[in-house]
Amino acid sequence: MKGYYEEIRQPTVRYGDNVEKLDALAAVTKYKPQVVIACWVTHRFEPNRPEAGGSLTGVDEEALIASCEEYIFIGNDHVHTQKPIWQLPHEKLTPPWIFSRAVNGSPDFIATWRR
Repeated sequence: MKGYYEEIRQPTVRYGDNVEKLDALAAVTKYKPQVVIACWVTHRFEPNRPEAGGSLTGVDEEALIASCEEYIFIGNDHVHTQKPIWQLPHEKLTPPWIFSRAVNGSPDFIATWRR
């Protein structure tokens, strides 16, 4: 990842010694929060669902939803249209006060999955 960011001239963040190096699922497994809030997260690419897109380093959102009482996701209709978690029961709001840098004309949203 560091090489990729160097290639696109994007600076990386140097985290202090007090920051734990955990991915999303490891952090939720360790700390057991009731609510997880995720903004603009890219989901994990699954070879059996290539049409859904995602990233090999993306987040296993289905596992996160199963590991907490409430998963709140903030995103954009067009950018996040292929998320596999849309198949799970959820609520979705598109308040007029939420906006992103997405310039595709589709609404931004807050979606919630509850156990």
